[in-house]
Amino acid sequence: MTSDRSQLASIRSSYPLPENHLILEDVLSKEPLAPATIGGDQTLADAVRWILYGLIAAEEAGITQKNIDAQLKKAQSEPKLTALRRLLGVDGGLGSKLGIPDDFVVQAVSAVGNYGEIYDRHLGPESTVSIPRGRNHLYTQGGLHYAPPFN
Repeated sequence: MTSDRSQLASIRSSYPLPENHLILEDVLSKEPLAPATIGGDQTLADAVRWILYGLIAAEEAGITQKNIDAQLKKAQSEPKLTALRRLLGVDGGLGSKLGIPDDFVVQAVSAVGNYGEIYDRHLGPESTVSIPRGRNHLYTQGGLHYAPPFN
């Protein structure tokens, strides 16, 4: 049977003995999956894109659902932490430019965690499908994920 890795893992998890079924490491084709929006709504597309960037940037910065409040307090009290202040919406006004709250990264990470936390919960070791992250890791860990600067 062939399909993308996520579909194979989903099918495998439905079997009575999923551990008896192996997903091979061989890649026959690339099947990139990403959030999408209905055409014509550029504001929504930009918001979805930057929220995803924020989740990835939060993981890069070590910001998690558990420490987001402490990270926000740190950003608010230390003016020299420019990158952190922009990421968390303290400075820069990126959210306002996108038509969403400036603290959209704080809201997203508070609600669901950073990209890695979401992956682990739904596709990784904490899930029933347990797909290794592979290329879904951050670029610093051999993957392809990185976010542009929050300028």
